[in-house]
Amino acid sequence: MTPSRFAVLGFALLALAGCNSTKVNFCPIPVVLADASQIAVFRQGASQDLSGEAYRVALTGISTSCDINRKTGETNSSLTVNFRATRAPTTDAARYTVPYFVAVTRGDQMVEKRILNVTFDFAPGASTATFTESPDDFDIHLENGHFPYEYQLMAGFQMTPAQVDYNKKMGRFTP
Repeated sequence: MTPSRFAVLGFALLALAGCNSTKVNFCPIPVVLADASQIAVFRQGASQDLSGEAYRVALTGISTSCDINRKTGETNSSLTVNFRATRAPTTDAARYTVPYFVAVTRGDQMVEKRILNVTFDFAPGASTATFTESPDDFDIHLENGHFPYEYQLMAGFQMTPAQVDYNKKMGRFTP
């Protein structure tokens, strides 16, 4: 091999080494369950249609970070869940609470499910509110031979059968 071929090979190997990164995400994957990403809450005694909605909340995003203990085979995952609520314009302030869940899954197996509540406020005259919730960390024991990125932290609203039917009827499966 000539010296120029060695130089080309050396540059090629150097360029490929630059593709290596230590910023690979090994954390469980955050997921918003599309079918449970929105919830409508109706005014007391109102009809179960758009005119009866008191407010609607959408789960708009989810992110995670984690620490992995390779010796014990566990990951401690922190979660941030983002929401957006809407209502008809009014001069009143309001405070509401809605139930949501976070489930730890691996494939089609549910490992853990927590039902949580998030409380939020509409300011006087506001028709939208955005807010963030950070539930307690999830400690996930990794099954032998499995990696943290094979697990999901799946979030959605904990809905009644009537709320699920309403979302289906209204065609509301994505935020």
